[in-house]
Amino acid sequence: MLGQNIKCEIKIVLYLTSSTGLFAIFALDTNNNGTMSYVIKDHQGSMYATVTGKIVERYSFDAWGRRRNPQTLSYNNVTTSFDRGYTLHEHYDEFGLINMNGRVYDPFLSTFLSPDNYIQCPDNSQNFNRYAYCLNNPLKYTDPSGEVFGVDDIIIAAVIGAMVNMAYQGFSGNIKSAGDCFAAIGIGALGGAVGGAAGGAVYSAIPCSGFIGGALSGGASGFSSSFTTTYGNSRYQGNSISSSLDYACEAGLTGLACGAVVGGVAQGINSLNYGGDFWTGNITHDFLVTGSPMFEHPNYRNFSTWDLIEAEETDALLRRISWTYGSDTVEKLGINVTTKAPDGFTIDPHSGIFINKNNDCIFGRVFYNPHPRGVSQMYISPYAATHHDATMFKAIVGHELTHAYHYSLLASGSLKAVDGIYTENAALHYSYIEYYQRGYIDMCNTIQCSFQYPRKYYVPSTYSFSIIDILKQIH
Repeated sequence: MLGQNIKCEIKIVLYLTSSTGLFAIFALDTNNNGTMSYVIKDHQGSMYATVTGKIVERYSFDAWGRRRNPQTLSYNNVTTSFDRGYTLHEHYDEFGLINMNGRVYDPFLSTFLSPDNYIQCPDNSQNFNRYAYCLNNPLKYTDPSGEVFGVDDIIIAAVIGAMVNMAYQGFSGNIKSAGDCFAAIGIGALGGAVGGAAGGAVYSAIPCSGFIGGALSGGASGFSSSFTTTYGNSRYQGNSISSSLDYACEAGLTGLACGAVVGGVAQGINSLNYGGDFWTGNITHDFLVTGSPMFEHPNYRNFSTWDLIEAEETDALLRRISWTYGSDTVEKLGINVTTKAPDGFTIDPHSGIFINKNNDCIFGRVFYNPHPRGVSQMYISPYAATHHDATMFKAIVGHELTHAYHYSLLASGSLKAVDGIYTENAALHYSYIEYYQRGYIDMCNTIQCSFQYPRKYYVPSTYSFSIIDILKQIH
């Protein structure tokens, strides 16, 4: 981007590639000292870090490819030694552009500078914007050439389908010529591609991941792939349409069952690995009410008609968050904010606290859904949202923003998993310091935790709900 500090002491750079893409960079500086740096890539194939036995440099990009500071995730004070970056394309950092070979791309505007020569998906309205990058879905697709975006799951599924069908037909004695071999490859590739597309479409359409999401998408993929491949093989072998359909339906049902089990278990385990629920993949953190803050620090409003004014009060809460924590905080964290009661809770008409049928009370909740694009839903109780005491407001809202920050790291790939204990300790630490600074010892006594969590769970000081500067003063 304009104004970035780009290092210029390197004279020659050699990018070393293999079948898996870029794996190392050899740099020769002006003093003829050579350094071999190995490249670590993220899930999109973008440069994440260069290492020489230790990490030399880290890199970070937003969803659309704009360089940002890996420590603060801001667009200021970004330095880099190499011009490769987002999906390993060449960056023109002085102009804020990316050379994607076929076309030049502007990550700030999220568009190419020239139109696409191809319309790959005429059934998708996004593809008719020929300046758009990857159907406006950069977290799912990449564009290796600048012309044809890569649908990785479909391509991989086609290759796997071709190999499996060729092997199966070969073991079954159905390959007797080169033509039979190519037919088996083609039919298998078609079945794999159809299965991959069907599974991807279902997964994009459903609102959850985990076992449920994996089972639904895996079942759709298994049925579509098995049905298509079996029907194609049967017709190639000379069977009638009706017989081929019978075989295909039977194989499709088997594929559906196997795909649902395998996909469900795989996605469920993946959800557990990043700290989510096995069945849905969702993560929920409630700020439990302990003690009696409603009596010691009451909010005197009447909340019996809250439903009638909820929309206006949520807008007021957003404005108050902007005034307190910065106008871009909600946008940077990628969260939705509401004062509605979360599922299973109602608003207590006297106190404004969220309460359920078991009389469990919460100040607020952060709900993280990793699918389809990693969004946090932040529920703030009317008690906190409209509290006249700024300390009570900040102790509760800042607590939930801390959770939302950790989930934003998970969504961006900066954290591979969110430990429930660590994120709760960090959030409670923030609330404790807010209470302590105001002298609310009664509220401090309601917080029971060790305040121990790794540094990667510290909220950077660029956020107004960070406690790093306060901790520095204490120590």
